Amino acid sequence: MGLVQIYDTQEEVLQRVRQVVYESNLKTRETLESLTKAAMSEYREKSGFDERWIRRNEEFKKKKPWASTFPPNMVHLSDDEQKNFKEQYHDLGKDLELTVLVHLSAVGDEYNFDDVSGGIGIGFVGPYKDISSMALDIKDILQQLKGKFSGAKLTPAFYTTKENKPLVPEEISSDVDGWLNGIAQEMQEDDDLPEEAKTSIYEELREFASSKDRYGGLTEAECAEFERLFCQQATNTP
Repeated sequence: MGLVQIYDTQEEVLQRVRQVVYESNLKTRETLESLTKAAMSEYREKSGFDERWIRRNEEFKKKKPWASTFPPNMVHLSDDEQKNFKEQYHDLGKDLELTVLVHLSAVGDEYNFDDVSGGIGIGFVGPYKDISSMALDIKDILQQLKGKFSGAKLTPAFYTTKENKPLVPEEISSDVDGWLNGIAQEMQEDDDLPEEAKTSIYEELREFASSKDRYGGLTEAECAEFERLFCQQATNTP
């Protein structure tokens, strides 16, 4: 299907692909911002908000001629007015498209994904025990985000890498005890950190340093499974 692109390294994606996606999305978001400003001006006029505010200022000045007032364009809508505006102009972005650059990765036998587009607002999500759960969650998150961008189409660009590295860097795995002793000494010198927190942090780091898991991209078979499941769920979603 080719839904998931496979690159050699994450660095390659960040250098070659991410900037293109970011710049394209930035232009789209600027267009959406302009549409929103125009719609807001239209709403304030049609709803009578600006006119009501001007009358309010006139009445206020009659009572207190020395007092300062603000023009309508400097006044935010009330919560109810904001709600009405969003309901009336919920599909401002229906003719726009944003690309969500989604990195699929695996740690040990678990799966994760993160949005590296910049400005979309997904971040790092996981871990998942199986690819099916991850595919379904991505679909749900993309659907929920449509409201954030006024109905703009969110097109995912999935990718993974051929990288397959030990989760624990060699400088740690080659001397786990020495690394942990150094961490323990640093925490011991930190008087602001509670003892319970020190113990908890140390145990978590000890578990991490002892891990034999590997971190990297999905295999071709896993990519194929993700594509099948994501497309299947997309088809079944009303």
